[in-house]
Amino acid sequence: MTGTIAAAISDEEVLQANALASVTTHFVVLAKPEQRVHVILPIARITGIQLVKTPYPGLLAISGGLFVLAAAAFFSKEGDGAGIPIAFVAAFILLAYFGSRKGTVTFQIDSGATESVSGGVKDATALVELFESARALATIK
Repeated sequence: MTGTIAAAISDEEVLQANALASVTTHFVVLAKPEQRVHVILPIARITGIQLVKTPYPGLLAISGGLFVLAAAAFFSKEGDGAGIPIAFVAAFILLAYFGSRKGTVTFQIDSGATESVSGGVKDATALVELFESARALATIK
C-alpha cells in the first residue's frame, strides 16, 4: 500500500496482502486495478461476505471426453498411436480448466452497499479466510 492509502491508515498493521486486497487489523483495502482505485472498507461496517466460485465445466467435459477417446485409441488395434497425443491435449484442456476458474468476493456494508473484487479462486478463498481472522481479532480487542 503506497501513497494516499498508506497515509489514510498509516497506524494500521497489515496482516496480509494478496492480489485482491490487503487486510489490516481494522480495514480491508480492495485493489481494483481495472478502475485504478483502491476501496477502503472498515471491518466493523462489513455485515456479510460472500464467495462465489465460477468454474467453466465445459472445459472439464471436453477434457473428460478426450481422455475417453485417448483410452479408446490407445487400446484399439487400429489406434495408430493416436492415444498419447490425444491424452496430452486432454491434459492441456484439464490444466486450462483449473487455470480459468475465477473467484469473486462480495462484501456487504451496513449501509446496504456492496463491493466486489474478482480474481483467482485461491486468492479469493485466502481473502475470505483472512477477513474472518481479522474480524475475530478485532472482536477480541
